Amino acid sequence: MTAVRFRPRLISIACVVLLMCGTLPATVTLGQRGAEPDCDDGWASLASEEFPGKFRVWATCTGEYEDDLEEALEIIESFWGPMTEFMGIEPIPDDGSERAGGDSALDFYVVNPGEDIPSRGLSAPDGTTAAYAAPQPSDEAESSVSSSSAVVLRRAYMGDPFLYFVLVHEFFHVLQQARNWELAFNWATRPDDDPDWDTLVNAEHWWTEAGAEWAAFQFTRDIAEQDATRRSEHRNQFQFFLDSSPDISLHAPQQQDEPGWHFMYSTYIWFYFMEQEIGPEAIAEIWEEFAGLGPNDIDEAMAIIDAKLPFEVHFRDFAVRNLNLELEPGDPIDPSYHDLDPEFPTLALSPPLIVGEDDEDAELPILAADDEPRLFADRIRSLTAHYYRFEPDPRGGQLLLDFSGLAPASALDIDVLLKIEDGEWERRRLTAGGAATLCLSDPAEEVAELYLILSNHDRNLYSVVEGEFTAKVVGEHCDG
Repeated sequence: MTAVRFRPRLISIACVVLLMCGTLPATVTLGQRGAEPDCDDGWASLASEEFPGKFRVWATCTGEYEDDLEEALEIIESFWGPMTEFMGIEPIPDDGSERAGGDSALDFYVVNPGEDIPSRGLSAPDGTTAAYAAPQPSDEAESSVSSSSAVVLRRAYMGDPFLYFVLVHEFFHVLQQARNWELAFNWATRPDDDPDWDTLVNAEHWWTEAGAEWAAFQFTRDIAEQDATRRSEHRNQFQFFLDSSPDISLHAPQQQDEPGWHFMYSTYIWFYFMEQEIGPEAIAEIWEEFAGLGPNDIDEAMAIIDAKLPFEVHFRDFAVRNLNLELEPGDPIDPSYHDLDPEFPTLALSPPLIVGEDDEDAELPILAADDEPRLFADRIRSLTAHYYRFEPDPRGGQLLLDFSGLAPASALDIDVLLKIEDGEWERRRLTAGGAATLCLSDPAEEVAELYLILSNHDRNLYSVVEGEFTAKVVGEHCDG
C-alpha cells in the first residue's frame, strides 16, 4: 500500500472561530529577492516578484532557510501562471490581517515537525503527509462555497524532486477551493452491504483528490527532471487503483484515514482517461461548473462530471484500457495510457484476474453436450470492472457464453479481447442479458486465448450487477 502523501485538510467551524479570535502572530518583515530574508520572532518570508502581491513563502529561521525559501518560491512561480490560466481563476486573497501574514497574499509555510502556525489554526503535516492546503477566511470570496487558502509543506522534502509534484497537487487544491471548497467534504453514506461503513459521517469525495493528483501528472509532464517522479507515482497510484477497484466504486466517498482512504487519489486515472479522450480542458470546465453548486449538491457534481464523458458510454472503454497490456498483433487496447505519457508503466501493471492468473486456471476443456457448463458467480458494484482470462480447448468446435444470469443487464457491459490462433488480437462487444457463441472450428474464429471484461457503468452508487454467467466449450462444429 502506498503511503498517503497528500492530505488537504478542511477547517471546522471551531477552527474558523480560532482564526478570527486567536492570538496574533508576530508581524514578519518581508525579505527581498536576492537578499537574505529578515527574521522576526524566528520566522522569515519571501514574496514573489514575478507575481507581486500574489503569494509569499514562510519558514522558521533554522538550518538553510534562505535556500529553502528561494527553492519553494521558484517552484511556485514556475507553475502559478500555467495553472491559473488553465483553471481560469486565481487563488482568492486572504483577509490581509496580521494573523494572515500582514497582507492578502497566499501563504505557503515550509515547516519542520512540531512547527505549527497556531494563529491560523494550522499544524505541521503529520504521519506520512507531505503537504496540505487548508481554506482560510477572506473578504474577497465571491460566494459562500469559495475560499482563500494556505499551504503547509513538510520541510524535509526541500531539495527532493518530489517537492515539485507535491506543490502542484496542493496548488490545484487551492484553485479548487477558490471555486468550491464545500464540495470536497460532506456528509455521505455508502451502500448498506458495506460492513465497514458508518452512516452519515463526514467523508471526502473522490473528485477532489483525483483532480489534484491528475494535475500533478499533467503539469509535470514536460519537465524532464520530473520524469522519474512521475513514473514512480504512476506506478504507485495505478497499482493501488487496480488492486482496489474490483471492490470499491470509482466514486465511493471515503473517511479520512480509514483503510483504503488512499483509493480516491488513485482515481486520478479517470481524469487521465478523460484527458486522453476529449482533452484536458474538460477538467477545468468541471470545476468552473462546480462554482455554481451548493455545499450539498453531490449528485449534481457527479452529473457534471458524467456530462463531460458519460459513464454509460465510456466506462467500458476505460475498463478495457485499464487492462494495460500490449496485445500484439492487433493491439485492441488503443490508445494506451503510455501514448499520453511515456512514463506510464504499460505491461508492468495490469488488474487482478478473478479467473485465469495461470494457464491451468484459464483452461476451458471440452464438455459433452449434456454436461453442465462452468459457472462463475459475480457481483459488480457501480463503476467497477472484473477481469477473466480463458484458454478454450483448441480441439473444441464452439465456445458458449451465457450472461443471462447477470442482472440488471441494463447496467452491464461485456467486452472480450480475443486472440485468433493464426491471426490478431481483436475486441468484441457482447450483448448483456443473453448468450454468445464463438465459433472455434472456423480457422478465422479459432480462439486461442481471451480476456473477458465485465463492467458496471451505472453511476448510482447503490447499483450492483450480480448473479452468474456460464462458459462451455463443446466439440460440435459451428457448421453442424
